[in-house]
This record gives sequence, C-alpha cells and structure tokens, in this order.
Amino acid sequence: MTGKDLLVVISDSGMLSFLTFSNEMHRFFPLQHIPLSAPGNSRYQVGRMLAVDPYGCFIAASAYEDRLSMFSVSMSAGSDITDKAEMGSFLNELLLLEWNTREQSVHVISQYAEAGPLAHDVVEVPHSYGFAILFRVGDALLMDLRDVHNPSCVYRMTLPASVEEHNFVEADEIFNVAASALLELGDVRKDDDPMISSDSDGPRVDMSECLYKGLPCKALLWVKGGLLAALVEMGDGMVLKLEDGRLLCRSPIQSIAPILDMSVMDYHDEKHDPSTRVLSVGLSFTDVTDMVGFQPDVCTLACGLVGDGLLAQIHQNAVRLCLPTAAAQADGIPSSSPICTSWSPDNISISLGAVGHNLIVVSTSSPSFLFILGVRYLSACHYEAYEMQHISLQNELSCMSIPHKHFKQKLSTSCSNMVDKSLVDTLPDGVDIGSTFVIGTHKPSVEVLSFLPNKGLSVVALGAISLTNTMRTAISGCVPQDVRLVLVDRLYVLSGLRNGMLLRFEWPTASTISSFVSSSQRPCSSSCLLTPDAFLLKEVFEFL
Repeated sequence: MTGKDLLVVISDSGMLSFLTFSNEMHRFFPLQHIPLSAPGNSRYQVGRMLAVDPYGCFIAASAYEDRLSMFSVSMSAGSDITDKAEMGSFLNELLLLEWNTREQSVHVISQYAEAGPLAHDVVEVPHSYGFAILFRVGDALLMDLRDVHNPSCVYRMTLPASVEEHNFVEADEIFNVAASALLELGDVRKDDDPMISSDSDGPRVDMSECLYKGLPCKALLWVKGGLLAALVEMGDGMVLKLEDGRLLCRSPIQSIAPILDMSVMDYHDEKHDPSTRVLSVGLSFTDVTDMVGFQPDVCTLACGLVGDGLLAQIHQNAVRLCLPTAAAQADGIPSSSPICTSWSPDNISISLGAVGHNLIVVSTSSPSFLFILGVRYLSACHYEAYEMQHISLQNELSCMSIPHKHFKQKLSTSCSNMVDKSLVDTLPDGVDIGSTFVIGTHKPSVEVLSFLPNKGLSVVALGAISLTNTMRTAISGCVPQDVRLVLVDRLYVLSGLRNGMLLRFEWPTASTISSFVSSSQRPCSSSCLLTPDAFLLKEVFEFL
C-alpha cells in the first residue's frame, strides 16, 4: 500500500498475512489475511514457501511440490491488497513465469533443470540485473536470466558442510553454522559490484572467507547500508555487517514472542504429558490431586482459595470450583470424592486468570475479553461460578493479579509504627482493595481496576510504559510479564517486563487523589477498557 511498509508472512495456519508495525504499540497488526490452504504443514499445500519481488508488487507462495500461487499487490488505498492466480504440476526445476494480469493467467516462459540435489531457495543478486543464485543442498548456482527464454548456469559454487573453528567469530560452541558462505558486501556503486567478476572462463562469484557462527537461520534478508538480517525461527536474530574483513554482529533482533505451550516426550516409559498435580507437603509429598478435585490432564493457568475451603482452578478451557475432601485437607467435606462445578466462556480459550477472595478474573485473546466472575452458594456443599460482567479490550492482556489479602488486615501492632494507616486509605472513596486487581497490557501499560457489584468495573489508575535508553531510542520488550500491587510505606505497583527490567509505579498522594475522586469512578463501557479519568501512576525507577 502507498506510504506503508508491510511485512508479508506465511504460517501453518494456512494464511498469507499482511502485517504493519505500530511504533506506539511495539507490535505487528494484521491488515489482511488470505486463506491459502488448510492449517497444517503438508508439503503439497500452498503456503510453505514465500517470495516477494524487489519492488513489492508481486508475491508468490508455493508448496514444496506441485503448486504455486501468485498475487499482485494493489497500490490503491481503497481496494483489496491482492489478486490471485494459481497453477500447478511443478517439478524440482527453475521456472521463469509470465503473469498476464489482464487475463489472470500464468504461462511458463522457460525452465531450467539438471540432475542434482534438492533446490530450496532462489534469490536475486543485488546490483546485478538478470542474475540470480539458486541455492541447493550442498551447492549454489549462479544463473544468467537476462535472456528469459534461455536461462543458463554460468558458475557453480560448492558450499562447505563444515569449516575450521578459526574461521568463525567467537561464539558459543554449541551453535551451528548459520551462514557457511556469504558473498562480499560493501558500500559500492551499482555498476561496480564486487560479488561478480569476469575472467577468461566467464562470470564467477567471489566468496568471502569470513563466516559467522550462530543459531540456524530461518531467513537471511539484505537491508540498507550493507547489512544482513539473520532471522531465527525460535530465538533472537541478529544484524550482521562486513567490516575490516570480519563479519560482525552489530545488534540483536529480539524475539519477545512468549512460549504458549510445551511438552516433553516420554523417556524410558516415564510420563511427561502436560498435567497438574496437587501435593500435600509434610514429612513427605503426597499427591492429593484426585481428593482436591483439580483436573489433572490440563496446564493450570492460575489457582487459589476463592472462599472458605473452596478452591478454584483456571485452565485453558474452563474455571473449575472444587470442594476438597477431608482426606485432602482438615476442613474438607466428609465425602469420598470432591464436589466440582465448572464455568467456561462460549467457544473461546482462556489465556490468563487470577483468583482472589470471592473474585475470579479471566481474559481471552482473539477476541480479547475480560470476564469478572463471582461465586454464589446454591445449597449445602454446592457452589457455582457466574459471570458478573464482561468487557471487550482495546489491548490484549499480558498478565494480571489480585491481592491475596486485604491490606488493612496486615496492619498488626508490630508494624503499626512503620506504616501510617492513612496510607492504606489512599484509594478513592468507594473503592475496596479487596475488589481491586491489576493488569498488564500489550499497549504496553499497567492498570489498576476495581469491580463493585452495584457500579461495575472501573479504572482506578493506569501507568503507561514508554522507556528509552541513554541514546534516547525506544527500548523494546516493554510488555509486562508480571504485575503486583504491593504495600510498603505506601501503595506501589511493581511490574516485571519481558525484557528483564523491573518497574515500580508510585501511587498518587492522598492530596492528588482527592481532586480526582469524583471523576475516577466512571465505570468502564462494554466496548473499551480505558477511561481518560483514571489516575496516572508515576514510574519512579527501572533497572535490569
């Protein structure tokens, strides 16, 4: 689209996605999704490999075998991004295609095939019109495509499978070779490229002896200024540059995507399936999961005591209330099995949860909702969780917590001299600390919310997170990973960020709050979470 930089990605979702990056949110947002195939990783489905032409006008997505889809990118702001054409029945060969956009047809102009290893990528040679490099397993071919009807291989390079240790820049020995042969780069004129030269035998490619040892790369992207971006599938990438005959890592490309789930394969018949276990701790550990009532075959997102003897377990599919038996805890019910009930959102997976006294908070993503649940008594030993309010969220949540105890109960005689009781009452009138919880968002920000049955949900205070380093450039990875409301000499909000930093937000003073009490109690609407009248938390320090 005109005036915008777009990132085009494919994944095992079967979608071709166009993403734009928000500097304010520090996140990518989708502009359009185009279905290519069914979800999965079949080598016969379109969506396994992706290519974009240098000018960003055409996109090709292919299967590993037999199928190819081509897209044109519309430059008009009011129309769809792409149009599509398909063809199939390809073998392992290099094809030059012509796409007639008017007739919406694709024709093969010419093809190149020879016996040899599997070809897995083809890239153009920078500053050398009509030349491309066909990368195969173990070698690379310099292709002359200037005559589109007669492509030819003009130079063949063998890529070494291993190299001597002294050729590498210092790195951890457990790493693999990320790039076994990199072409010479430099800030040169387009008509004086050092990568391709000619001799009596024809064109040749000069390969650098400078190698870099790092994680296996998913993709290598040429960028401005003679830099190379190396992207790693499940880790941090890096920006490389050729300087003084050495290939140097100039900066990392931080991957802050969270690990959503993991599992361990069985080893020597030991079971390591995702599970939850409740242990009774004494002179030894006793598994009381069945007597407590927790569902054992799920990963528990949060759990806790929600009432007298009543436990809550939050997992991806439901919120489960359990009354344990007397065999699990002394004040349990006199029964051979626990009594359990469940609540679940309609056709949505739970992503986060927190348990407090008579209060349960859960959130979902895609779509993003926040659910406030209460617990009510039905009959003897029978309780149920019920929805008191839910709202849609402007920003997806990254963490949440509910204070486990009322702060007023913590003011014992031993600490009454250290903590002024007036500091505990710094919340606005009508806001009970027992009905208050804290959330972290992908905005990024931290927010203190309060729920009262007769008033609903309201934003008590919020703190935006915007950090810069000494060079006044934005620090990435500022999404909260954990957040807590704590009381020391006064109320604070502590938040640990995904980049390893810890922030402390200072609660407004009583004099500041008094001027905002009336406006802060405005309830949240059902369509958004933020209100402009909430108190601003003051960020007082951060450190690594």
